[in-house]
Amino acid sequence: MVADLRYFNSLKLEVNSLRSQLETQKTQFLTEIDRLSKEYYYADHMNAILGVYTKLEEVTNLQCDYLELLEKCEGLETELSKSKMMSKSFESVQKHAINLELELQQCKEKIKNDMLFKVNQIKDFCKEHEQPQLKSNPMGDRVMRNSSQGKKQEVEDQHRSVKLSKTKTFVTACNDSLIAKTLNVNSVSA
Repeated sequence: MVADLRYFNSLKLEVNSLRSQLETQKTQFLTEIDRLSKEYYYADHMNAILGVYTKLEEVTNLQCDYLELLEKCEGLETELSKSKMMSKSFESVQKHAINLELELQQCKEKIKNDMLFKVNQIKDFCKEHEQPQLKSNPMGDRVMRNSSQGKKQEVEDQHRSVKLSKTKTFVTACNDSLIAKTLNVNSVSA
């Protein structure tokens, strides 16, 4: 029994020794777990903080891009308003030009009507003031005037070709002439 007692005491000492080693290892293990958890917590927070900084940087970049686009839009809006003002000015000038063209057409028609009236009036006036043609000489002899006796006189019919411009309006007037067949015509451009 003594041997059993010694054996029992040695086992008891060994169990106590193992128990103390276990307690020491447990303490070391808990300390290590605490340290690792603090490191993980710190790393996790650092990652979270870095993530926030990354997102903040992205937001800042987006804000810068937004401000640049906003400035471009304001510039385009200014150009558009200038363009609209120019367009309105052009429209008013165009309307004015159309009105001027209409007035010009009305004036041309009025002048044309006036010219037709005046031309008809001039023809009537010229007909009223024409001298009747002299009766022909039945013998066919030529009658010479006193100043031209002894000289041969050639009679020529001269026709004037008048070219009228498309851009100018011409008014024709007659000078009263005593010679029956000749008509002096002056062309006046208006």
